[in-house]
Amino acid sequence: MDIQQRLTAMERLVEIGIMLTAETKLDRLLDNIISEARSLLNVDGATIYLIHNDGLRFQNTQSASLETRMGSETFQSKVAPHVVPLTRDSMVGYVALEGEAEVVNDVRSIDPKKPYRWSDSFDVAMGYRTKCLLTLPLKLNDGKILGVLQLVNAASGAFDEAMLPVARSLASTASAALGNAQLADALREARLDTVMRLGMCAEYRDKETSAHIHRMAHISALLARKLLLSEVFCDNLLLAAPMHDVGKIGIPDAILQKPGPLTDAEWEVMKTHTLIGGKLLSGTDDVVMALSVEVALSHHEKWNGAGYPYGKKGEEIPLSGRIVAVADVFDALMSKRCYKEAFTLSQVKEIMFEGQGQHFQPGFVDLLFDNIDDVLALYTKYKDTHDERELFSG
Repeated sequence: MDIQQRLTAMERLVEIGIMLTAETKLDRLLDNIISEARSLLNVDGATIYLIHNDGLRFQNTQSASLETRMGSETFQSKVAPHVVPLTRDSMVGYVALEGEAEVVNDVRSIDPKKPYRWSDSFDVAMGYRTKCLLTLPLKLNDGKILGVLQLVNAASGAFDEAMLPVARSLASTASAALGNAQLADALREARLDTVMRLGMCAEYRDKETSAHIHRMAHISALLARKLLLSEVFCDNLLLAAPMHDVGKIGIPDAILQKPGPLTDAEWEVMKTHTLIGGKLLSGTDDVVMALSVEVALSHHEKWNGAGYPYGKKGEEIPLSGRIVAVADVFDALMSKRCYKEAFTLSQVKEIMFEGQGQHFQPGFVDLLFDNIDDVLALYTKYKDTHDERELFSG
C-alpha cells in the first residue's frame, strides 16, 4: 500500500465513519462493517465475533470467493453459529484479551511462542484455504472490548505493515458505531420489555399468558414487513401491539373471567375495554404511544363495519388495527383459553378465510398463510410455559 493508496483509504474511512455511525440496527451495522472492511482492505473474507457472557459469539461473516462459488444463502446456511471460549489458545480469544491487533501471514507457520494455534476445521468443511489473517480488537476509548474483527486472505497474499494503521482506524470507527448500536438495541429491548409487561397486566386478569402478547405482537410486525411498510412503522407496531387490550384492566372480573356466554349488557361493558385502553394510553406526543392508542381503539373493528367501538369499516379503520386484528384473532384461535381448547391449524385456516373480506381486510389472511412457516416459528420461540399456565389458571 503506497502513500497515495493510504491517503485514499483514509479519505474513504471518513465516509465509512459517517455511514456506520448513522446505522443503529445491530445486524445491519455488523454486515456493513464487514463489507466495508473487505472493500477497504481488499480481503476475501471477514468475520465479527462479539463478547457474549464468557465467550466470543461468532456473529457475522462474509467471504467473496465462497459466496461466489456456493451462493450467498448456501454459504450462510453452512456457517454454524458457535461461541469461542474467551481464552488465549484461540487467535480471536488472544486478541480480545490482549486488546491488540495480531497479524499472521502464514497460518501454518504460527510463531511457536504464541499461545494460540490455527484450526483447519472451517477450511475442511468449506473446501477453503486460509492463508493469512489480520485480527483486530473492537474496543471503546475506555478500553472496553466489544468483540473482534478478523480479516481473511489479503488479495496481495499478505498483510503488510502499511495496512495496519488503516485497519486500526477502521476498527476504532467500527467500535464506536457498535457501542452506539448496542446501546440503542438495549434501549429498544428495554422499551419492548416494558410494553410487554404492561400488556401482560391486562392479560393476567384475562387469564392469558405473556406468550400470547409476544406472539401476536411479532405476528403483527411480521405482517407489516410483508406488506412492505416502513421499517419505522414495523418497529413501532411491535411496541404498540402488546397494549391492544390494556383497557381490560378496567373491566370487572365477573365479566372478564366469566366462563360462560356474556349477557347483552355484559357484552356492552366488555366492549368498553377498547375505549378504556384508548383513554389510558392517550395524552402524550410519543409516536409509539399514539400508535398504541390507534391499535387499542381499532383492533376490534371489522372490515364490513360490524365491529366496535365505532363501527368503522374498510379503510376507515387504521392500518395498524387491521393488521393487529389478524394477528390477535389467529393467536386466540391457536391458543387454549379458559372457555375453549386450541383449534388445529386447519380449523384456524378455515375460520380465518371465512372472515376475510368480512372481519379482515381482503388479502391479509392470504398474507398470513403465505408466510405460515415464519408465523409458526414464533410458537416455538414463545411457548406458554407450565408455570405460566398454572399462574394464569388460578
